[in-house]
Amino acid sequence: MLGPWSPQSHATDVDRVGLTKSLGQPPQSVDSWPMGEERQRTALFKSIAVAVDGSHASIHAFEFALGLARNFHASLALVTVVPTPPPYGAPFFPAETWDEICKAYSDELAKLEARARRHGVTRVTSECRQGIVVDQILEYLAQHPSDLLIVGARGLSASRRVVLGSVSDALVHDAACPVLVVREYVKPGA
Repeated sequence: MLGPWSPQSHATDVDRVGLTKSLGQPPQSVDSWPMGEERQRTALFKSIAVAVDGSHASIHAFEFALGLARNFHASLALVTVVPTPPPYGAPFFPAETWDEICKAYSDELAKLEARARRHGVTRVTSECRQGIVVDQILEYLAQHPSDLLIVGARGLSASRRVVLGSVSDALVHDAACPVLVVREYVKPGA
């Protein structure tokens, strides 16, 4: 019996239960997929955004985004958000401290941008915002559309997620582009 994609069976064939189906053309083989220069022009991801906050999980997400941007020759946008302090904390949170925190976030973002450039990603941008983290990341994506957003997962327990909320969960549900949540790999038994 001829296989469904054999050259002699491209018109119409009868399957095992006797139903007629049109087979059409066979799918392209992997060998015909674009490679090299042609692959760069048809890359799945041309622009990748990664949300970073200095946590171990976000640095892991940055490393993952760096690898994807390098492999797909994509642009890489680094976004960080300095969370707005709650109004009830204002008397205990002097403006000088707030300025220092914003500068520290910007400095770390600059280091990550330089690291991306050293690793061969030439189209790198970074932006430091202030406000509610999820809202600011979504606003950034609306202003600078990306093919993919990468975020880290902190692995909060279900009870902590209910109380604190989950940035990655909100972004998965509300972002206009696909969102890749990168969880740190832990070897079994380690």
